[in-house]
Amino acid sequence: MMYGPQSRYRIYGGFSNYLSTVVEIVTGRWKTGSNVAELEAHVCKDFGVSHAIAMPMARVGIYLAIKHLIREGQKVLMSPYTIADVVNVVIAAGGTPCFVDVEPDTGNMCPDDLRKRIDREAGAVLVTHIHGLAAEIEEIKGICDQKGIPLLEDGAQAVGARISGKRLGCFGNAGIYSFGTYKNINAWFGGMVITSDGNLATKMREEIASWPYFSSQRVLKKTFSAASITLMGWDPLFRMLVHRLFRYGFIHDVQAINRIVAIELDLSRKDVLPEHYQSRMTPGQGRLILNQWSELDLDTKKRISSAERYASKIQASLVLRKPPAPSGDRHVYTYYPLQCSERESLLKWLMYFHRDIAAQHLKNCAGLESFRQFYSPCPEAERVARSVVLLPTYPRYSIEEVEANIRVVNWFEESGRPKFDLRKASQMGRLSV
Repeated sequence: MMYGPQSRYRIYGGFSNYLSTVVEIVTGRWKTGSNVAELEAHVCKDFGVSHAIAMPMARVGIYLAIKHLIREGQKVLMSPYTIADVVNVVIAAGGTPCFVDVEPDTGNMCPDDLRKRIDREAGAVLVTHIHGLAAEIEEIKGICDQKGIPLLEDGAQAVGARISGKRLGCFGNAGIYSFGTYKNINAWFGGMVITSDGNLATKMREEIASWPYFSSQRVLKKTFSAASITLMGWDPLFRMLVHRLFRYGFIHDVQAINRIVAIELDLSRKDVLPEHYQSRMTPGQGRLILNQWSELDLDTKKRISSAERYASKIQASLVLRKPPAPSGDRHVYTYYPLQCSERESLLKWLMYFHRDIAAQHLKNCAGLESFRQFYSPCPEAERVARSVVLLPTYPRYSIEEVEANIRVVNWFEESGRPKFDLRKASQMGRLSV
């Protein structure tokens, strides 16, 4: 292979997102118009719900939904395999996190463990559809209905997924989505809560009505940060230079280089909703989202197509565990989350043979020191958090790259899953991928 691979990441929205954001902020149009209301109406129609409330971020939507559905101190049963800030917004909303272990194949909430942990102190169940894989939401809804407990769906990574034609997020009392920088609809920041509960919708709207619009300076900072990532991921530059730098840093454990791509470094506990979270979506963000909405289902099909290749060709084993195979658009595969019990070794082999692949950054929050007060044993969440490797599926990721990833993963398995050794790998020469 003469050149390096495509980048593991791509930011959705393209050049038009950058251009329109900067032009609108400079001209003052960014905060004018009725496009947020237009977006909310569009989502209501598309999702078949009565209410859609635009949010500054998905996690703020989780905060508001929990705050207005539970009593202070009640338990919120949730997966520990999530970002630390989701746990923080549960605490800030007055809930007591109660961690439920996950299923081994998906990393999503395990219904059987939910049954064991749910009790009279439960105020709500928060389900996360992680990696674009649908949780067993119908079974979980049945449990909640039986107990008379509200069900919330965190669909931040699963916008576009459906079960029997019904979109994820529509099964519970509220569904929460993200339009953040790395999501498949990108407005730099942003989220949405959908619900058919008019009382809940009114309470959320009343709370955010006094919040200011998102700061233009903050949006510009995020935009320029994203632009730098997009530039580094530009194929010619990434293949010739950036990948070589990251590859060297990863193989040789150069932390100064590895920290450049590290994600979610802040795992601290926060008991109060940060002030800068208390913002409203701007009309400019509403326009960005509406402009991308028509591509949602087409992009979903492309990601599922890549997942089908991974699912059919990667050799599962005692060391390699594959996620559920594609089933219509039940799973939308933000990435293809392959699990490997020898993850560090697999990643170094992939990187050595010019594959740009990352480990999932999520932790088992039930085991974090910052949340020690809420500790409960979640062995599957701990195992999953230590084993997931994210194989890219974004729409512009080529079939050739998918096939190359498959060959190197299978080669690793067929070679006896050797512990990475640079000298030995150098002697073997470069694998043709």
